Amino acid sequence: MIADGKSRIKAVHPRARAVQSVHLVETLLKGVRVGAHQVECELGSTRTGVLYEVVHIVLPRRSVMKVAHSLPLGVQLLREACLVAAIQHPGMPIVFDSGVLPGGRPWFAIERIDGDSLAEQQQLDAVQVAAIVRDVADILAHAHRRGVFHLALRPYRILLTPNGRFPVSIPDWSMARTHDALSSMSPLPPSAYDAPEVVRGEPVDGRADVFALGVIAYAALSGVEPFADDTAYVPLRTRCPAAPPELTVLIDQMLAEDPSERPTAAEVHGDLVELVVDVVETPTAPVPMRMRKPRWTPPMTFAAVGPASDDEIEIDLDEAWVD
Repeated sequence: MIADGKSRIKAVHPRARAVQSVHLVETLLKGVRVGAHQVECELGSTRTGVLYEVVHIVLPRRSVMKVAHSLPLGVQLLREACLVAAIQHPGMPIVFDSGVLPGGRPWFAIERIDGDSLAEQQQLDAVQVAAIVRDVADILAHAHRRGVFHLALRPYRILLTPNGRFPVSIPDWSMARTHDALSSMSPLPPSAYDAPEVVRGEPVDGRADVFALGVIAYAALSGVEPFADDTAYVPLRTRCPAAPPELTVLIDQMLAEDPSERPTAAEVHGDLVELVVDVVETPTAPVPMRMRKPRWTPPMTFAAVGPASDDEIEIDLDEAWVD
């Protein structure tokens, strides 16, 4: 029922960035039952665990099960499950169940999110970028208010879900931390999405997520990463002069080296809500509402309200119709 850990990892699934892990020691085969779930196939792997598509043995529901690579990573995996379950935002998956395999490795089952990752998008205009950043900032602000920071936001971790419960989704929170557990973070290789304070090993908060989102937005709008070379930073308003200046200035602010000079995720969301409404969702002129006149409406008689009276009001709706 369990295959050798040397079995190859299957192709990358849109919901996971497949990576080879030295922690992987065994793989669940199709048909294996875990709790109330039956394994269908392997989807890929994240830093903390292997992802499987599973089906509930009673309910007509498919979900994604994440199984820890090893016992040491089990605590981190269960922390992720608890954080995702506690945040409760429509842009995050629902946690259905959790448990421990016979060998001791923890697992949890979450909602299956169907969508394409932001990394797969070839070209986006300014309005699309503004809407995506707005919605991602909404998720981050919701988490930040609860003291949870993502700390590993990447384009491939953002799914576009136009037919889902929310326009975007962030299903992977494997590196998330609460404000009182930031000291327990294990060091990771530096990334272009890391805020300067993260690289320097200084205390971090939600503004590190804002910086990462700024890098993503800058690259999505201009086609180049803001800090790809050692050259001086080029403001986005210089690279994309045709884009709305409110958007480019905001993204430049999100990439400020000093965290205190960056807006919060809630401020980013609020600014972009106004921008998208002004640019897209506000019609240029009100559209008059027209009601279709029925072909025939019988006359109706209404008795006057009040003391007993012989007076009655007769209204012919067909004659009184006004277009």
